Amino acid sequence: MSPALKNKVKPSQASAHRPRRARRAFIGCALALACLPALVNCARPRVPAFDPDITRSNGAVLYRGTPFSGVLIELDVVSGVRSESEYDSGILDGMRREFYADGALASERSFRAGGKVGVHRGWFPDGRLRFLYEFESDRHHGRFVEWHPGGRIARYARYRHGAELGARIWRADGKIYANYVYTPERKIGLAGGKLCDPVRGDAAGRTIDYKGAPTRADL
Repeated sequence: MSPALKNKVKPSQASAHRPRRARRAFIGCALALACLPALVNCARPRVPAFDPDITRSNGAVLYRGTPFSGVLIELDVVSGVRSESEYDSGILDGMRREFYADGALASERSFRAGGKVGVHRGWFPDGRLRFLYEFESDRHHGRFVEWHPGGRIARYARYRHGAELGARIWRADGKIYANYVYTPERKIGLAGGKLCDPVRGDAAGRTIDYKGAPTRADL
């Protein structure tokens, strides 16, 4: 067989390579689209909070006299970046992240037009969850969860538009300390007990009203 015939690719073989090429092209486009948000975010100005051009007026952050849009960075002389906050037109809008001295993420919170929204999370230095809060329109709405440093749950509550519906609270040893719910008339439950009787006192032994706040006589 001549060399020309040996090197000739059969039509069936050529067509077999087409799906592979198309797959590579598709993966390349997908990776480019996935990286686009990061590239856009990198284009936003990152300005340290101590920059003399950063000022504040009526609650808004200004950069050279103009409402700031970008990432405001708070620095520590020893450890470096302590927090990063995203701003839009001078107002906190986006993510705010805080870091421990070793650079580990300490908390992550989301804002819209200055108000808290979405899920807020915090971590202990060892990486375990410290808290998880849910917000809507700058008010607690949904889960409110906190953990003890050892990893045991400390508090689980639920909120609706800023109003607490009920909660369970645990000691560091895992034993339940309080368990209650709210009704329109009163707070139902008992510290260390089941959901059955009106609460008569808080951790300090003070009587509390149906809203769960110390009465004026106890202040």
